[in-house]
Amino acid sequence: MIARCALCGADNQVAPEPQVQPAEPPDLDTRPGEPLRSTLGAWVQTCASCGYCASDISVGHARAAELVGSEAYRQVLEDPALPEKARPFLAYAYLLDRLHEHANAGWSALQGAWVCDDLGNSEGACR
Repeated sequence: MIARCALCGADNQVAPEPQVQPAEPPDLDTRPGEPLRSTLGAWVQTCASCGYCASDISVGHARAAELVGSEAYRQVLEDPALPEKARPFLAYAYLLDRLHEHANAGWSALQGAWVCDDLGNSEGACR
């Protein structure tokens, strides 16, 4: 599926939104059961051109362009201490936090921790 980035206008190949429901119960940390759990990597899209991360990069959030261009955002998105698959969740959490969407920021950060944990990176999950 192609999504046009709301910030820079670049076309990006992105995974379609998962259309599955969990068949298994969630973990105690609220991580969904399978098969939904296996789709976690498709929950956040990343623009390959500007680095904008969001649940839907074709929708621009207020002040997102300013934040995506900041050094602090880049540090999160490019942090070599974190698994590459977890970084978009944490970059999106950073944006949401700065946009005062704190509950959604918390969920995105938690989902990044799930990715780290699933990859066996307990240090990243704790961060």
